[in-house]
Amino acid sequence: MMKNSMILLFVTTVLIVSFVESIPMWRRSDEEDEAASHFSKADDDKDGLVSKDELKKYMKDRDGSGNLSTMNAKLRFGSLDSNGDNVLDFEGMKQKLNVQTTRPHSVGVTF
Repeated sequence: MMKNSMILLFVTTVLIVSFVESIPMWRRSDEEDEAASHFSKADDDKDGLVSKDELKKYMKDRDGSGNLSTMNAKLRFGSLDSNGDNVLDFEGMKQKLNVQTTRPHSVGVTF
């Protein structure tokens, strides 16, 4: 009886481990991490939104020259403002930039 219980326990454990290892776990991609970093740096007031002025300031700072034209900032902002509300939110920006959002990785289980 004890031998059968041990065999059943072993087989059940193997099946559970095989199942768990086959489930992809989703996590942020490197591309999404980079986009989140840029968005966070551009969001001066940390309200989760980037205004035209915040984007312009961030782009000037990144350019290094501080000479980014207002028209250039408006064009970039307009192309990223997914719903026309005059602020950028991270999800809308990711969508406009076609940012890869997730990548699977396997869960490793060891005994």
